[in-house]
Amino acid sequence: MGAIINGMLAELAFLVLGLAGLWLGADLAVKGAIGISRYLRIGGLFIGLTIMSIGTSIPEIAVSISGGLDRLAGLETSGLVIGNKIGSCMNQITLIMGIVGLFGLLCMTKREWRRDGAMLLASIGIFFLAGMDGFISVLEGWFLIAIYLAYLIFLFKDERLREKVRRRRTEMQVIWDVLDLVAGLVVVMFASTIIIDSGVSLAGQLHTSGILIGIFIVGLGTGLPELSVSLTAIRKRECGLSVGNLVGSNITDILFSLGAGAVFAGFLVEPSVLYFDLPALFLMSLLVLGFFGQTFKLRKQKAGILILVYVFYFALKMGMLF
Repeated sequence: MGAIINGMLAELAFLVLGLAGLWLGADLAVKGAIGISRYLRIGGLFIGLTIMSIGTSIPEIAVSISGGLDRLAGLETSGLVIGNKIGSCMNQITLIMGIVGLFGLLCMTKREWRRDGAMLLASIGIFFLAGMDGFISVLEGWFLIAIYLAYLIFLFKDERLREKVRRRRTEMQVIWDVLDLVAGLVVVMFASTIIIDSGVSLAGQLHTSGILIGIFIVGLGTGLPELSVSLTAIRKRECGLSVGNLVGSNITDILFSLGAGAVFAGFLVEPSVLYFDLPALFLMSLLVLGFFGQTFKLRKQKAGILILVYVFYFALKMGMLF
């Protein structure tokens, strides 16, 4: 009994250490991102859609690539990988968006709402079309990556980033900002790994069911980087950076992350994903964009509704499982 208690205390200590690292890394990353956006005179939402969303999606990318390699070796991992993408996107667009919205005002411009909102909905539609035959092939994996890269190129051209970089002299401060951003994202990744591993071990010692581990620890755990970065951005009054990180992470997870794993051996797609989870994700994304479309801001009342929507989805999903 003493050994079990000591083991649980050790895992709790690692959880606390991971949480501390998460907030330290998020603070560094957001500080660097703000500095870069001010240096280039670009909106925080652009940084969130690109650099931050890719950085905070590294856990999901790692799950996809690992799952793809395992499937190539003969181990069936399609359910885990596809489930992780659905769960992560659902968490980010409803639960995490709602939690962040309770702590501060989230905002985006009309142009960003049209451009990035359309891409968010389109990415879900592309996911559905790719999996309609019950399988996302290697070729479709490359297609998903190509669409994502085309979207990034469009963003860079739309923001005229090349011209802005040319017009600005390289300063020592921006170098430190880049280092802060990179170091912060690295710390966030390591901290989130510690939290997930410790949480899984702790749940196993408490004999919690595998389904609950997958939903509450792995699914939510891979969303911790987005949560910590977005909350830190709100604390620093960077509402665009926070929204960009969450919207951009969903686009990244669906197109780049899923595609990066599918290029190895493809993934099987269960009918329930096509006819329940993806339509639910599309409707929830449409709801979020509808909330922003009224005033281009997400206020606390609407944020609370998003949390309730996630709870409703979770209850329906658990009802289907049992």
